[in-house]
Amino acid sequence: MSALAFGPLFVPSGDPVGSQMLALAFLIRPVIGIIFSHIGDRIERKKTLVITLTIMGVATVAIGLMPTST
Repeated sequence: MSALAFGPLFVPSGDPVGSQMLALAFLIRPVIGIIFSHIGDRIERKKTLVITLTIMGVATVAIGLMPTST
């Protein structure tokens, strides 16, 4: 549902379909999950959890600081 709002606000383009596809880029999450599960098995799960939470926190702050295009 949030991709419907993120598309026009943060990914402006002349093509609404292209804007929507860029807004749905979060579908890459399963691939990132596989990568981080491998890292968690190799290094340590607690360190991997801290890294993951830090990345999510930085991304959340970055989204909050982004200006809209309108």
